[in-house]
Amino acid sequence: MLLIYQLISLSLLFMAEVPKTEKAFEERLILKAFLLKFVNSYAPIFYVAFFKGRFVGRPGKYVYVFAGYRMEECAPGGCLMELCIQLSIIMLGKQLIQNNVFEIGVPDLNLSKRPQQWELDYVLEPFTGLTPEYMEMIIQFGFVTLFVASFPLAPVFALLNNVIEIRLDAKKFVSELRRPDTVRAKDIGIWFNVLSGIGKFSVIINAFVISVTSDFIPRLVYQYAYSFNGTMHGFINHTLSYFNISDFKTGTQPENSQFHQEVSFCRFKDYREPPWSENQYEFSKQYWSVLAARLAFVIIFQVFLYFILFYCCIKYKYCCLQHAVYINSHVTTEPENFVVDYLFYWGGGGGRERALKNSGNLFRPQYIYV
Repeated sequence: MLLIYQLISLSLLFMAEVPKTEKAFEERLILKAFLLKFVNSYAPIFYVAFFKGRFVGRPGKYVYVFAGYRMEECAPGGCLMELCIQLSIIMLGKQLIQNNVFEIGVPDLNLSKRPQQWELDYVLEPFTGLTPEYMEMIIQFGFVTLFVASFPLAPVFALLNNVIEIRLDAKKFVSELRRPDTVRAKDIGIWFNVLSGIGKFSVIINAFVISVTSDFIPRLVYQYAYSFNGTMHGFINHTLSYFNISDFKTGTQPENSQFHQEVSFCRFKDYREPPWSENQYEFSKQYWSVLAARLAFVIIFQVFLYFILFYCCIKYKYCCLQHAVYINSHVTTEPENFVVDYLFYWGGGGGRERALKNSGNLFRPQYIYV
């Protein structure tokens, strides 16, 4: 599948862009292949989390597609459990089992003749680059970070998979691939930008998963705004709306009712006005209250996390700056005292005598740079 993505990326790259350098060509090719892989890998997860059951309509006015088929709905408990089950299948079945089985490959069953070493070297597969390895880890990082709010055990399965992956990759590079040519690189290239983008995007996605997919916000709104005694008693009844069965369109009403008495009203999960209201079946005030609370939670969640990140970055830069000022103010005036103090404070303590002893030959002129 990755080969297909690379072929599509190459065709798009040659049609729309003309990179000037090999590095720019490789980065743009990787970015296009990653975007295709991103859509293919995360589309089912995004559908379950944010789209499934959102556009089904209501009783009497359902949304039909393909000549009479209703849109798919979530279970009565919501889509969060389905999202958790799907992520567990992906992390346990696909990431941990399927990928590692393909990594090992099918062993050679021809054991009648032991091949010579030159024959083994000749059949080794050529090294095609680190793009498949990076792509696998980046996609796994996305599964762990983007939807960790719905499946908190995802990092555990990812850790277990990576412990196995390290040994399998070591075996593959040592005994199954030809020796790659060494190339200098100062960093991991565009993959760092991809990781940074996924990390920032995960804050937004997790905020929407908590506020939209789960019932966390509706429960808080009911408990603090609509509950009579501040408890969750009556929450289920609060989330159900009334529908008059006489408002069913012809041919859409259910047949062969299992009730032994005539039913005039039914309940469905939504925040809508009752049929005896002037604005029947329109969104109620509770719906807009919950929607406002959800959007407010998304904003507060993002601001809070970005504030923590900003504070940590400022604190780290301040410590580095303070360290640099300390070095600049001591190494040019009192180099011997600076080295002793540095080893004392950053080398685990032990007294100035021990620090002076451990400094050794640092006081020689060739080791002091001004």
